[in-house]
Amino acid sequence: MKERTFPLQEIYEKLVARGQVRSLRRFSESFLGKAPNYMSDTRDGFISPNALIHLAKRLRETGQIDLAHEVSAMVLSGEKVAR
Repeated sequence: MKERTFPLQEIYEKLVARGQVRSLRRFSESFLGKAPNYMSDTRDGFISPNALIHLAKRLRETGQIDLAHEVSAMVLSGEKVAR
C-alpha cells in the first residue's frame, strides 16, 4: 500500500473557507464520523479507511462534490492518507 502525504488538513481548511465547518473537533465528528479528538489523536498519523469513506459520503451530502471526488479517488487507490 502506497502512502500519500496529502494532509486531510487541506480538506478541512477548504471546508472552513466554504463555511461548512468551524473547528477541527467538529470536522472529526461531523465529517469523519469519529470522536472530537480524532484528527489530533491518530496514533500513526494516518486516517482510517472507514473515516475516509464517511468523509466522502458527508462531502457528497453537503454538496462538496469536488472534494468528495478527491477523497473517493484516494480511497479507491488504496493509498494511506496522512492527516
